[in-house]
Amino acid sequence: KIYWAVGGELHVINGIRFFGRYDYYGEDDAGDPLDNMTAGLRIDNPFGGTGFLARTGPNDEYSEFSVYSISGSKQFPSILPMPKRALRIDLSGDYVERPRKGLFSASRKTFSRILRVLEEAAVDDKINGLVIRWRSPGINFAQAEELRAVFKKFGECDKPVILYADNLGNLSYYLASAADYVVISPTGGGVNLIGLRAELMFFKGTLDKIGVEGDFVTAGDYKSAVEMFMRTEPSEFAAENMNELLDGLEKQFAGAIAESRGMTIEQVKAIIDGGPYTDIEAESLGLVDTLLYWDQFEDYVKDEHNLKTDPIGLYAFRERREMQWGEPDRIAVIVVDGNIVHGKGGGGILGGTSSGDREIVAAIDAARKNKSIKGIMLRVDSGGGSAVASDLIAHALFRAAEEKPTIVSMAGAAASGGYYISAPGYRIFTDEATITGSIGVISGKFSLAGLYDKIGVTLTTFARGENSGVYSMSDTFTVVERERIEKSIMRFYSIFKDRVAEGRNISTDSVETIARGRVWLGSDAVDIGLADSVGGFLDALDFLVEETGADENDLEILIWPSGEMFPFSDMLNMVASWIPFGDKLEDLPTFPFDDGEALYLMPYRIKIK
Repeated sequence: KIYWAVGGELHVINGIRFFGRYDYYGEDDAGDPLDNMTAGLRIDNPFGGTGFLARTGPNDEYSEFSVYSISGSKQFPSILPMPKRALRIDLSGDYVERPRKGLFSASRKTFSRILRVLEEAAVDDKINGLVIRWRSPGINFAQAEELRAVFKKFGECDKPVILYADNLGNLSYYLASAADYVVISPTGGGVNLIGLRAELMFFKGTLDKIGVEGDFVTAGDYKSAVEMFMRTEPSEFAAENMNELLDGLEKQFAGAIAESRGMTIEQVKAIIDGGPYTDIEAESLGLVDTLLYWDQFEDYVKDEHNLKTDPIGLYAFRERREMQWGEPDRIAVIVVDGNIVHGKGGGGILGGTSSGDREIVAAIDAARKNKSIKGIMLRVDSGGGSAVASDLIAHALFRAAEEKPTIVSMAGAAASGGYYISAPGYRIFTDEATITGSIGVISGKFSLAGLYDKIGVTLTTFARGENSGVYSMSDTFTVVERERIEKSIMRFYSIFKDRVAEGRNISTDSVETIARGRVWLGSDAVDIGLADSVGGFLDALDFLVEETGADENDLEILIWPSGEMFPFSDMLNMVASWIPFGDKLEDLPTFPFDDGEALYLMPYRIKIK
C-alpha cells in the first residue's frame, strides 16, 4: 500500500502564515478513504509564534482543535516591529581565525563570526548605532583594519559609532579613530600614540657563550629568518626590507588616522612625534572627544545620543533565517593559522597554534567533493613552515580550484609557506597590513659540539654512508654535506617559484624579481601581482557569494577544520596561562619541524601595540 501526504504554507506578510496538509492512509474494509485534513494559522513575533490548527479524521469521525506556541534560537520574521536599538560590543580576549577548544581551553571568539554579525547589524534597519568598549583584545594590525572597514559601514548607513576605552595605544587608537566619537576615562592614562618601532633580537652571542653554532643554508638574499642565530645584527638586505615595511605601515597608520579625524598626515605625524599624551592633552589635540568614567559614559550614550543598547551576543542569538525549501547554500572557509607542519597540527604549550597538512588537505578535499558547498575560501594567517606540508596543501587547493570557485583571503600574515598555499587561489584578497611574500627557503641545523665540550659530553660515532651525519647536531656540515643541502634547497626554491608562476599566471623570471625571500605588505602585493584585491574577509566572502550565485539570505558558512585540541595540550595551555611572561615566551623563535627539514618560513612577526 502507498500512503502519501501533501501540504503547503502561505506567508501572507512577515509574521502571518497559513498552512494546510492532507494525509492519505488507504481505504477501510468498506472502500472508504482513510484520510485526514489539517489547516491552521500562526502569528509570529521576533522570539516565537502562536497559532491554532484544526484537524478532521476519516469521514469526519472526529475533529481536533489545538493551540500551540513555538520558540527557537533564530529570530522569526515578525508582524510586530522591533524597537530600534544600538549594538554594544566589548572587544576583549582573543579573536581567532578558527575555534580551538578542548577540556581546559578558554572559549575564544571567531573573528570572521564577529565581522559577519557586525556587517549584518550595519545594514539592519532595527539597529541604529554601535557602541564599543575597548578592553585590549588580542587582535593584530590586519584585524584592526578589517574592523575599521566594518565600522565605516555603520557610518555609511548614518549610524553613529561610539568607542570607549580606559586608555589607548598605537593599535587601539588606529581602530578607535574610525569611530564617530572617541571617549576615554579621565584617569590620566591618555593616548599612547608614539609611532612604530621594530626590534630584532639576535642570539649568536648567546649561542657562542654556550658553545652552540647555527649552520643554515638559505635561498634568497632577503630570506633572513635564520640571521638571528648566525649574526649579531641584521644584514643589509634584512635592514632594507624592515625599513620598507615600517614605511608602508606608517603610511597606512598615519593616513587612516588623518582621514578619520579630519587632519593632514603631517599633523598626525607631528602629534605622533610629540606623544604619549595625557587624557587632557589628547582631548585638547582632538584625538578624543570627551573624558568620562564608564558609568558616566553609559548615561552619555543614552542622553546625548539617544541610544538604547543590546549586547552583540543577544543580537547574534536572534539571527534570522528566512523560510526556504531544502538545504541552505554553503561556503566552506578553510582556515590555515600558525605554523604549517607536516602531519597533524594543534595547539602549542604556550598558546601558539599550528596547522597540519593532514587536516587541511582533508578539509579541502571534503569541501571539493561536497555538492552542497558552492565555493571555497582559504583563510590564511600563517608565516609558513614545512615546505613539504605547504606543497601538499597547495596541490589540494589546485585540485579544488579546477572544480569550483576557490579564493584566498590573506589575514595578518600569508608569507613564505603561507603564500605558497595561497598562490593557487582563483582570486587573492589581502589586507593592506598583511605580511606576505617571503618567497624563499631555509634549512640547516645547530651544532652542539662546543656545548658538549663545555659540559664534558663525548660521542663515539658508528656510521655507514658518507653523508649519514648530515643532520647530526654533533658537528657542522662538511663541504660535501653542504653541497647536498644547497642543491636540495635550490630545488625547493625552484618549485616555490614554479607554483607561484602557475598560480598567478606569470613567468618564473617575473617571480624571481619579487622573490629572493623579500617580505611585502599586502598593499604592495597587489601592485606587484602577488594578490588581486585589497580587502578583508567580508570582501572575499561577498565576491565568492556573487561568483557562485549562492543565496546570501540563506547562506551557511562552514569553518573548517574544527580545531579540536587534545586535552593534555589544553591542560598545558591552562598552566602556561598562569606564567606572567608567557606572552613574551610566545614571541621567542620556535621550530616545530623535523631535523634538516626545508622550510618556507617568514623571518619575523610584526605586532602593532
